[in-house]
Amino acid sequence: MRPSLLVITTLAMACNPLHDARRPDDVRARAVPDGWRHAGGEVAPPDRWWQALDDPTLTAAIERLLAQNLDLVQAAARIEQARAVARQQGSRRWPQLDAQLTAGASRVHTPSVSVGPNGVVSTIEPAVVETYGLAAAASYELDLFDKLGATTRAADHDARASRLDYEALAITLTAQAAELWYALAEQRATEALLEAQVETNDTLLDLMRFRFGEGLATATDVLQQEQLVISTRRRLPGVRAQRATLEHQLAVLLGEPPGRGAALGGTLDALPVPPPLPAAGVPSEVMARRPDIRAAQVRVAAADERVGTAIADRLPSLRLSASTGFQADSFSDLLDRWVWSLTGQLVAPLFDAGRRSAEVDRTRAAVTGALASFRQTVLRALAEVEDALVLVAQQAETIERLEAELAVGQALLEQAQARYTEGLTDYLLVLTALRGVQQAEVSLLGARRLLLTHHIRLYRALGGRWTADEAPATLDANARRQPAEAGERGDES
Repeated sequence: MRPSLLVITTLAMACNPLHDARRPDDVRARAVPDGWRHAGGEVAPPDRWWQALDDPTLTAAIERLLAQNLDLVQAAARIEQARAVARQQGSRRWPQLDAQLTAGASRVHTPSVSVGPNGVVSTIEPAVVETYGLAAAASYELDLFDKLGATTRAADHDARASRLDYEALAITLTAQAAELWYALAEQRATEALLEAQVETNDTLLDLMRFRFGEGLATATDVLQQEQLVISTRRRLPGVRAQRATLEHQLAVLLGEPPGRGAALGGTLDALPVPPPLPAAGVPSEVMARRPDIRAAQVRVAAADERVGTAIADRLPSLRLSASTGFQADSFSDLLDRWVWSLTGQLVAPLFDAGRRSAEVDRTRAAVTGALASFRQTVLRALAEVEDALVLVAQQAETIERLEAELAVGQALLEQAQARYTEGLTDYLLVLTALRGVQQAEVSLLGARRLLLTHHIRLYRALGGRWTADEAPATLDANARRQPAEAGERGDES
């Protein structure tokens, strides 16, 4: 092979490190369909999706979350670390300049020979030798095969991926906060509903005892009603415990002590009507709105650049170094003796027992893994949207049937009570109808909360561009603010 052809081939290898036709855009094109299997709505959601829920207290809670959630603080720290690494790698592409001031002294024993009256005399006389130096040294590595450039670009991609991870985490945490918010509202509403049912059942128990005293009811009727009262009351402690744990989870999510959850959870004790189903758009648009997908794509690019670094590391490198300064045996003569040096060093690896070749294989395998991770992220995002669309539709149908069941149950209860009052049936029919109505009321409340949850998860699956405007708080500000606030909140609690 002629030398010119060898140089051209080597440069081509370094400039095109990924010897594979697979790219993230190609993978995405094959994985993303043209449309959704299940239809969405027609209303475009607001960029900050929680505003569609029209709950100012929830909006305030989410703003608090974005300002002080500790998971986001950790993600912001990872961004700063990745950016610092990128600056470190980028600095290697510039000359390095150092200044050096040296001073030293050494004791030297020098033998001497002299001739005297007594003949030849040999003596050793000590002497102190001083050395002084003042120099500036520069070193620079010529990036012949783009090794330093590829390393820098890979670090830049890592920093970009860290930022996108922060944005994906913000979307996840806001959805989690909204789910907790309405789960807490459901538990409060369930507690109020059960208390109302206990009151109704107590009234019926008093009536049943009166009828028993008048000989119009049996002891069995009284015991059955009393059993219903006890079973309804039995559910209250579990609901209250669930409400308390949800308050604790919400407080921790907002970066607060668990004891402040009751105050942070607002006063919402009823579930709102879900907003209109948002328009899902087309899958390709959703892919652009999902920061987790963009982060996976950026990581493929980072892995690609590292292949280039590994290949370039197998090729020769050229380092230049230069120094200039002064050097003398006494400090007073330091500026009178100027010295300089210029050195070029060409290093070519000859034998490393396959270490560099193995690194190339490792980085290429990393690209394959990053591509698979990217494709998996795309498929998971598509599944999340499809799941949310079908769950919203099916849950809405479930609510319609529960409402119909409750209406029929209430009509059955009225008929059973009328027939029992007229003595045409026993109390078991009334009791069965009453249990069915009360159970349907609780089930309907849970179903409505679940519909809100599916709406929230659909918003989360659709992603958003609002995260690009979120600026992570500086770590120093968070470090100063949080200990002081923690002390104040501890006093309050």
